[in-house]
Amino acid sequence: MRGIVTALGALPIIGLLTLAAPAANGTPAIDGQQHANPHPVQPAAAQVRQDLPAYTCDTVERIRGTDGYAGLGRCTTSDNLPQQGRITVSFIIRARQGYPSAVSCSVASIFRGYAYLPEAVEGEYCR
Repeated sequence: MRGIVTALGALPIIGLLTLAAPAANGTPAIDGQQHANPHPVQPAAAQVRQDLPAYTCDTVERIRGTDGYAGLGRCTTSDNLPQQGRITVSFIIRARQGYPSAVSCSVASIFRGYAYLPEAVEGEYCR
């Protein structure tokens, strides 16, 4: 029997429903037909540690090909984080607008990112 592996274990596919990819409005297709959904699918927000020092920028964007993120535009910090150069502690990048609204960056290495305030801040190994 085929199955789907989830966090709860393997779930059998019994062939009663055929799920298709969500439509542009987030409505799942069941058996090839679109059905109204008053609650469109939204991406799950990552858990961000609130006890870390933070940078705040206009937006936060994924750095392609890496596990890093960049905060872009009018970046500030009020938590004694560096304004220029290497960042050697775990930290948060918050966005004033857009998604994701915040990411936390940390890893057991020499440094975790670079600050180029006020233009940008980059974090490695963020989620």
